[in-house]
Amino acid sequence: MSTVAETGAHALGPDTSEDRARAQKVAAERRRKRQLQNIAIRVVSVAVVLTLWEILGSRIDPVLFTRPSLVAVAAVQMVMSGELWTYLAPSLVVLGIGLSAVQTPSGRLIQRSGDSSELPALFAAQFALSHLCWLLTYPIAGVLGSVIGVDSVALILAAIAATAVGVAALAWRRPGTPARAYA
Repeated sequence: MSTVAETGAHALGPDTSEDRARAQKVAAERRRKRQLQNIAIRVVSVAVVLTLWEILGSRIDPVLFTRPSLVAVAAVQMVMSGELWTYLAPSLVVLGIGLSAVQTPSGRLIQRSGDSSELPALFAAQFALSHLCWLLTYPIAGVLGSVIGVDSVALILAAIAATAVGVAALAWRRPGTPARAYA
């Protein structure tokens, strides 16, 4: 003879597993729906940006801001003719040299500036600060470069960089404050 507890446990077992299976099915459907929504948002966002770029690009000097349709046509022509690598390879070499000259030392400096628990915040701060600097200097380079020439803009940007180095030197840790060894 079985006890009431055993009978109740057996009676709840199949219902519980059915509920669990139904909950997992609903959760899987929600995840799939959310993934489809994310994909749709991304596709619509790209379409909106490209449409606005096409509209605004037709009203601006094409040397400064050309339309995406013209970029796509030129890209296809350069790939088909084999001309792309002729121009892209030297640019990638210069980009690689520049990134290794700047990013590697700054990454090592950041890594030495804090404990492992602080590194995500330090790298996030560096990322935000570098993008803020780009936000300020890219328009300066583009607009002034088309107005006063690239040579003059290079001097202006060098002055901005020197000022930033001076501010960093003043804001750096003072003697007597706790600091990590930079050796």
